[in-house]
This record gives sequence, structure tokens and C-alpha cells, in this order.
Amino acid sequence: MSRDSRKFSESYQIGFTLLEVMIAISIFSFLAIGSYQLLSSEISAQGRLKAHSSQLYNWQRSMRLILSDFQQAAARPIRGEYGDKESAMKGLSDSVSFTRSGWANPFQHPRSAQQRVQYELDSDDDGNSYLVRRYWQVLDRGQDSEAREQIIMRDLEEIRFRYRDITGKWFDKWPPTSSLSETKDRDLPVMVEFNFNSLTLGEFTRIININRVQPKPKPEEQEQEQEDQDQDQSESESDNENESGTETETSRDRASEQEETSRP
Repeated sequence: MSRDSRKFSESYQIGFTLLEVMIAISIFSFLAIGSYQLLSSEISAQGRLKAHSSQLYNWQRSMRLILSDFQQAAARPIRGEYGDKESAMKGLSDSVSFTRSGWANPFQHPRSAQQRVQYELDSDDDGNSYLVRRYWQVLDRGQDSEAREQIIMRDLEEIRFRYRDITGKWFDKWPPTSSLSETKDRDLPVMVEFNFNSLTLGEFTRIININRVQPKPKPEEQEQEQEDQDQDQSESESDNENESGTETETSRDRASEQEETSRP
């Protein structure tokens, strides 16, 4: 065999055949496709987990706000835009408005520390329902008073409120009618139950105890109350003096009777 043919034979044995190259490319393609699908599913899972975590965080934050509002409910009726009187808490099965205390005022604005808030189920133009929180800058509103809105929960299908009075009865409306319960405009329910049905998180129910914060009396009421207390105190002191005088006279009469009996 010549030298040139030997070199050609050695170089031919070192290389790959077309079949071997096709097999290698096929194996590499399968590995690349599997790696891409695995990476894509991992990225999708992380995105869904992040979206769910964000939604759960927003849900928990909204729940803290709702609990804070209800737990600081105050028995303070208000006046509406046209002077009509509204009870301290006005509730229906799908909405509720009430007065709450503890409205922070870090910048010392000339306003009250109490706030009127409202929770109601609303929807946008596409029909997506959400829970909106409205609040007003003043308690007794005028015709130019505008509410500010906060969307606190989205993807809601249904919302339902119930109210429990001091006798343990549950109502779908607050204040209940006078024939069913002896409540007044200043009275607050003992408990409020709300049921949310979310399209993503499901259905849940929460019951909140109301602290039933009473409003501070006005200066005239404080003076009248102080006068009533002073009057009651003076009457009790005079009664005590009369009782002590009566006891003294009774003891004197008994002593004189004993002296007369002891004489011969």
C-alpha cells in the first residue's frame, strides 16, 4: 500500500460517519428540549407562586384594615348630605357604613379623630367585582363632601354581612326594625359576621367582636351629669343626717325610759 493511501485510510478511520453525527444531534436535541421544558415549568411555577403570595399578602393586609375599622367602631351617629340622620352603624347584607375612632393625624390637620367609613361590593366596566372602602374627611357631611375610595380586595364573587344584637339575635340589617329589636341609633351590634367568596382563595367567614366605644359627652352634658351627682350626694348626706338624728332621739328615749323604770 502506498504512503498516500495509508494516510487517507487513517484519516477516514478517525472521523465520524453521517449516521453517528445524526444520532449525536438527535440526542442533543432531546436533552435541549427536556432542559427547556423543565426550566420553563420552573419559571412558570415561580411566577404563579409569586402572584399567589402577593395576592395572599394583599388579602391579609386588607383583613387587618377591616378588623381595625370594626374593632374601633364608635357609637356616633352622623348627618348625611341633606341633613338626614344616619345611625352609628348602618348595615345591609352587602354593604355597611359606620363611625370609627382612632384616625391617626400625624400632621395635625384640623379634623376629628373619628372617621366615617363604608364597605361595599362594586364592579368595573368588565364586570369584575371588588371590595371598595370609602371614607370621608368629615363626620357630618355637606353636599360638597366627597368620599375617597380604596380598592382593598379584588376577584370577589359575593360578600355578605350579618349583625348580632345584645340579646344574641342575628340580623341581615342594622339597626333592625323596632319590632324585632330594641336598638337605638347610637347602639352598635355586639358582633359582625362577614362572609367573602373569592374566585381565587375560596370562601371564608370571619366574626368580629365590637368594642362598642361610647362617644365622649359634650361639655353641657358633663356639667349636667356633675350637677346630678352633686345633688344625689347632698340628698344622700341629708338622708344620713336624718337617720343619725332619728337614731340619737331613739337612744335618748330608751335611756329616759330606763331611768324611769329604775326609780323606786
